[in-house]
Amino acid sequence: MDAILLAGGYGTRLRPLTYTHPKPLLPVAGRPLVEWALDRLPQEVDRVIVCVNWLADALRVHFAASNRDIEFVVVQEDEPLGTAGAVKNAEPHIRSKDFFVLNADIISDMDLAALIRQHEATGAAGTISLKEVQPHEVVDFGVVRPDTGPEAQPKSAGPDTKDAVRIAGFVEKPARPEDAPSRFINAGAYLLHRDVLKLIPKGRLVSMEKEIFPHLIPQGFWGCTFRGQWIDVGDPTRLLQASRKLDPERHFGPGSEVAADARILDSVGGRGCRIGAAAILERCVLGDDVTVAAGVHLVDCIVGDGEHVSRDAKGDRIWSKPVPDGYPQKQVGNAKPAV
Repeated sequence: MDAILLAGGYGTRLRPLTYTHPKPLLPVAGRPLVEWALDRLPQEVDRVIVCVNWLADALRVHFAASNRDIEFVVVQEDEPLGTAGAVKNAEPHIRSKDFFVLNADIISDMDLAALIRQHEATGAAGTISLKEVQPHEVVDFGVVRPDTGPEAQPKSAGPDTKDAVRIAGFVEKPARPEDAPSRFINAGAYLLHRDVLKLIPKGRLVSMEKEIFPHLIPQGFWGCTFRGQWIDVGDPTRLLQASRKLDPERHFGPGSEVAADARILDSVGGRGCRIGAAAILERCVLGDDVTVAAGVHLVDCIVGDGEHVSRDAKGDRIWSKPVPDGYPQKQVGNAKPAV
């Protein structure tokens, strides 16, 4: 079975780290972020089609050196195509009848083999992973509206469909928790029949969630709920959360030196960092080869590769060099829903 790995985003909320590293290769607890996503691939997946854009060569090198027993095919986008546009761009390489679409920046415990079993048992056109979140969290995500009609129950009830939710629609980032139709959010893993490719226009920015999923609802669109860890590593807060959960004792990469009286409070850094005497880091993320001078106090700050941070440093993003050519001025999102 094929899996498409969406790894083409710029990661603008994590700049300036993503000026020099593709987001999927940012270190989380000592490993590239994407490796945590690949860990959950079920044994049925023997081929991964990686959709890349920003800093594509670094991703090519990474996957070419992989020691996993999986074939990797790297497909480049000439410009951002969105979640569905990237899948359409990879269509010539898709061989299997059903295929996964996975976000490269999700760390989770989700059981993708269970998703396959449910998909087959329901005969769905598409099945997506669903995570139940706390009531106050629903405002940050796309929330599922469950189907309560006569088709809401799987035709063949059993252990493979016990976590199935038939989907009637989505509410994108409800304004208030009480406006959410459920607490189930789209958790970023999809299993789709290849016929879905016919619904995606070619050569433009297309959102899977906003433009394609609505067409699947009448055909039978199901969610597979799971319990356990789930972190969307999209910003510094969640990167720190993931690092803390996966390896709470790890703060800096190899070759780093931290003064004995420096205070590292919920902060992480890359390779070759130097943290001076009496420096204090609170909820900070540092790139590679960063030097923090003695006595510096940083709070909620992201520091790019190779920066020297002195006492007069200001701002929550420290980067003294030009922004790389081709990096967007603002977040590149998906297309608006079709009217």
